[in-house]
Amino acid sequence: MAITFDGTPIKCGDQHTYLDIQGGVLQAQRTYFWGLEGVSEIVASPSEWQVTARCWLNDTTFEGASGLVAFRNYLKTLAGLRGTHGTLSATNPSGGTMIEFDGATFEGFNPTPFDGHREVGPIEDVTGMVSSGNGWILQGILSWTVLDYGD
Repeated sequence: MAITFDGTPIKCGDQHTYLDIQGGVLQAQRTYFWGLEGVSEIVASPSEWQVTARCWLNDTTFEGASGLVAFRNYLKTLAGLRGTHGTLSATNPSGGTMIEFDGATFEGFNPTPFDGHREVGPIEDVTGMVSSGNGWILQGILSWTVLDYGD
């Protein structure tokens, strides 16, 4: 799955899981009037959908001797996108759009510790399963707030 936000490809190599979409908050106003039976209720569409994706950055995402410099610059790019609004889209490997959200706000990339680790940060990939062999991996969560999930 490839993720794009406001025209910027979100680099995580092929190491995305899926977009996790948490339902919006129901907007409802209920009023009870003195002396009358029943309830007045105004209900609007749900708001503030939370969209997240677990992501693994690794040394194959930023190849070459300048990989760590490119990695640092990419984290600066993500930091620069925080608070910006745009279209969030996810495409499948064959190129077709799976889902798209207009009006998404990028909340950021938050590094998270791996299972069994207390520290947040890159760890050595001693197995070579996702890196180029004895490289490094950084796990994190990408998050967006979507105000209108659409119809």
